[in-house]
Amino acid sequence: MTKHIYIDEYGTFLGKTSARLTISQGGQLQKEIALSRIKSINILKGGIALSSDLIEACSLRGIKLFFLDFKNIAHTSLSSTASHAVANVRRAQFLTIESDEAKEIARALILGKLKNQRTTLQYFHKYLKTTDKESIKLANAIEKIKQTSQSLKTIELKNRPDWLSIIMGKEGAVASIYFDAVGSELLYDLDFSHRIGRGADDIVNSALNYGYAILTSFVWQSVINAGLEPFAGVLHVNRPGKPSLVLDIIEEYRAWVVDRNIIKLKSHLKGKSFLDSTIKKKIIEEINATMNKKYLYNAKNLSLQSIMQRQVYRLTGAFMQQMPYKSYSFKW
Repeated sequence: MTKHIYIDEYGTFLGKTSARLTISQGGQLQKEIALSRIKSINILKGGIALSSDLIEACSLRGIKLFFLDFKNIAHTSLSSTASHAVANVRRAQFLTIESDEAKEIARALILGKLKNQRTTLQYFHKYLKTTDKESIKLANAIEKIKQTSQSLKTIELKNRPDWLSIIMGKEGAVASIYFDAVGSELLYDLDFSHRIGRGADDIVNSALNYGYAILTSFVWQSVINAGLEPFAGVLHVNRPGKPSLVLDIIEEYRAWVVDRNIIKLKSHLKGKSFLDSTIKKKIIEEINATMNKKYLYNAKNLSLQSIMQRQVYRLTGAFMQQMPYKSYSFKW
């Protein structure tokens, strides 16, 4: 099985010996991994060194290198200049972003997010019913999200200069309903009340942010493989240093891949004031397990990692105006 490598220990040195990644600490070799088994290397903090030989080997093999800042936000991606990105794909992407088609792609992305938020609540609601802890609030949230999704699906966006505000208004309304239900019914013993992005210091938001950062590297890799421009999206503001398209695509996966796993790990978070290495390792393990798990996709059982790549290719088709984009909806 191919692996995504995560390095978060200060003073670690990453090198290459023959066709293997070497991981050393304090001059002592800790581990060796065949480069042929690696898909990405993720540097999760400062104070970690890499050899130029390793960087070159990763480039030649198509292994992606991602760097996260101290807030667990991915800020740098290193990939080969020999990637198969082609000019006409990015040209179509840029043209579509400025066209009416961008409105429908944006709608589809957020519809996917809302559906998967609803599915995530249904997942836990079903479990609570088996333990005689029926939650009226969860049931109401599930219904409200369904109604908002229907509203977003049918609203007319053409000739509406405020189309993005309309879409994000629906997204924001559901986020409030969703996280209120999560906090009061599923994480009630962790004092979680609402989402905080950058700068969060409570354990749940810190765990969510860490999980989203891990998810970012999976999406970013898929975007690069498809030859798309990571910094030009349809939902998030395009500005220097912001991988807008990556952030757009992440939306449909957040709830199932990250939120669901963090909720399942609540016993590990209880009583903690910060993310220690044990919790981080557990989050990485659970997200990797989800990405490697097989789900039904077009009548085939594929790993979520493969599904994500196909979804990004489908988005490429939408930019090329070959097909409409449809988000992936999780089933359980």
